Amino acid sequence: AIGDFISEVEVGVDSFWRHYRMEQLLPTYLTNVAVSNYVALRDTHMGFFGAVPIELLCRPNQVTDTEQTFSRLGEAIDAIESWYGPYPWSRVGYVITTAGAMEHPTNTAFPVNSLGGGAGSVRLMTHELGHHWWGNITTLREATDMWIKEGNAEYTAHLLDEYASGEDEFINTVKSNHRVVLSRVHIEDGDFLQLSGIPFEHIYGRHTYLKGASVIHNMRGYLGDSLFRIGQNAILQNYAYQSIDAGTYRDYLTATTGMDMGPFFDAWLFAPGFSSFKLYEQSFTPSPAGYTVDFVLEQGLRAAPDYHREVPLEITVYGGVSEKFVTRVFADGPFSNHSIEVPFEPVFIAINERNLLNQARMDFQRSLGQTGNYQYPFANFSLWVQEIQDSALIRVDHHWVAPGPLTDQPNLKISGTNHWVVSGIFPEGLKAQGRFFLDGTATSAFIDDDIVTPAEDSLVLLYRPFPNSPWELHADFQVIKLPSGDLKSEIRANNLKPGEYAAARGQFMTSSIEQVNLLAQVEFYPNPVRGQQIWMKWPEGTASLPSEIQWISSTGQIFSVEKLAPTGGLHQIQLPVTIKGLIFARLLTLDGQSVVRSLVIQP
Repeated sequence: AIGDFISEVEVGVDSFWRHYRMEQLLPTYLTNVAVSNYVALRDTHMGFFGAVPIELLCRPNQVTDTEQTFSRLGEAIDAIESWYGPYPWSRVGYVITTAGAMEHPTNTAFPVNSLGGGAGSVRLMTHELGHHWWGNITTLREATDMWIKEGNAEYTAHLLDEYASGEDEFINTVKSNHRVVLSRVHIEDGDFLQLSGIPFEHIYGRHTYLKGASVIHNMRGYLGDSLFRIGQNAILQNYAYQSIDAGTYRDYLTATTGMDMGPFFDAWLFAPGFSSFKLYEQSFTPSPAGYTVDFVLEQGLRAAPDYHREVPLEITVYGGVSEKFVTRVFADGPFSNHSIEVPFEPVFIAINERNLLNQARMDFQRSLGQTGNYQYPFANFSLWVQEIQDSALIRVDHHWVAPGPLTDQPNLKISGTNHWVVSGIFPEGLKAQGRFFLDGTATSAFIDDDIVTPAEDSLVLLYRPFPNSPWELHADFQVIKLPSGDLKSEIRANNLKPGEYAAARGQFMTSSIEQVNLLAQVEFYPNPVRGQQIWMKWPEGTASLPSEIQWISSTGQIFSVEKLAPTGGLHQIQLPVTIKGLIFARLLTLDGQSVVRSLVIQP
């Protein structure tokens, strides 16, 4: 039973009274008794803060499997103590039961079907051990804040991989978990859900555990390791043997770390969905100290109701494959402007290179020095390097957000859910083929089911060198058909270049040179613009005047159409709605020609 054994009294044939006492306060749901013909495996682990008694209870025929399953228990104790302080109970105890796992302090239930289960058993063991801080010491006030204990406990299993195997293995664990979060939890729980205030029927759903762990990792990314440790320990110490809610958690983290955690809780706890960031524009200018790097970040959303605010993003600026400068900026809203100084000439910028934040994207980056095939885990991408003369650095970000609409291709449907950004250091003489994998099945959350058909017909690959450039048909690609009807496909891009890539289905219509020249001089300014007034420059002497202008949202929705017939020169235009972020203006001429311009409406 939980607590410390006090005494045993025989009261009849094969009948005993056993007396246990638990000195600490604990929620009543944590009491337990397990009865069987158990044997006790006892040991003592020397942790960071002293000796920690261990007791494993199992049936006689389970001894070998139990010893194997709990062989890493000492590492798990050390990993969690290194972050959250001394183990707070009289012993670490596990009892093998017929079903279910439960974090009863000193006598944690562990299911027999998880014995000898490899990595899954280690994860479960560490998760339940993590509850001895999160849930058993500080618990939740309302069931709809179940993430407080389950998200933190699940993240302790990630911390074991970091402690025992290093940063690479840790990031692999974090990404593996987040891949499931992006692709599966909303399907299994029926929708994209907020973690705090989650519907009661889903308090033990996949959001609580898996997205909970992803969000605790993001809390660490917002605060940084030092403040994360300070803030988390402050919660455990100040609210020991007490219950808290999300608001209390937020306010106390803010008070103890000095960082306003309101934007974090608003984005990741009080709202569903995800954000993702990419470079929209960049420029490098020589300066007395080296170079000034000016860049604009664009924020994309997946199932989130609003843009995330004050997001701390790690920015890595490369001067070469082995030369880099790392700093942090705070991004806000649909677009944010930034300027930093670096001591060398920049050639490449990476965002969130160390995966300090889980976002609406999966990414992978690697240095290359020889020909061959290279896998890019998590990014639905692989690379075949055919020729290389110098070291290269190629990064692929697979954004699980829409790439932006095609506003002048009526016979083409672009993916409404995802696109790729390929970036890095591409040395002269590099020749490579990129392979983009499409998946319209439940395995990948049906991410490509809007364009992949059972026959895999009419698939094309679109490319643009920059986010503010128009989409073009990639000059050299092949669609590789996989077994018919499996809703999966592969598109290979020869002569891979930096830029954005998106899959589409249908027929790409190429404008004539005359059409391009006719409307090439149409401009809108200022861009970005504040407010609802904007100027349009219409070329002088144009015979074909526009008949209408369509205002189109970033998701492709036409939200306003108005007639327009300007003469050459400048014309002031009233924007139709108080919309913020990226929008498109499509001008249609009387003879069927069109031009599309992107505009950024700032708050």
